[in-house]
Amino acid sequence: MTLTREQFAENLKQGTEAVRKNIARLCWNELPDLDRYFVILNGSFDGNPLAPGEVLFPDHNMPQTDTRVPRTAEEVVEKLWRAGKVPAWIDISPYEIDGNFLYSELLCCGRFTNEESHLYHKPEGYPPFHIFGPVLPVGYRDLEHDGKFDLHCYRDRKRKT
Repeated sequence: MTLTREQFAENLKQGTEAVRKNIARLCWNELPDLDRYFVILNGSFDGNPLAPGEVLFPDHNMPQTDTRVPRTAEEVVEKLWRAGKVPAWIDISPYEIDGNFLYSELLCCGRFTNEESHLYHKPEGYPPFHIFGPVLPVGYRDLEHDGKFDLHCYRDRKRKT
């Protein structure tokens, strides 16, 4: 069975909720109710032969100029649901919080598929999404020793996009 557009949208929602739970558990920052996403396309090495049911979209090989354009969940689904195919994996990482939104990065595999067998992260329950973060401060051990920390402890980090 292939992933429907509605299931893909629901899995994005569930993955985002898991990110929010991690932030609430580890960070002292107050979480706003709304979410926005930064979509980073083609975050994988795709030089190996494609498997049956996988496709690369040629426009994803061009430099991406919109990696810091905040998108709603609906806009993410619109951008990533292509001809019934979705990235084989998508890493969700919390990026920052402002007064209105939690911004998360979506680092996407360059290979798109409509084959459930090619989707990663099924054991987590919301394929193809995998949650990361928040990024731990340098030297952080655990909640018992170091307590909660600021999600923005790496605000000045430089990311390749």
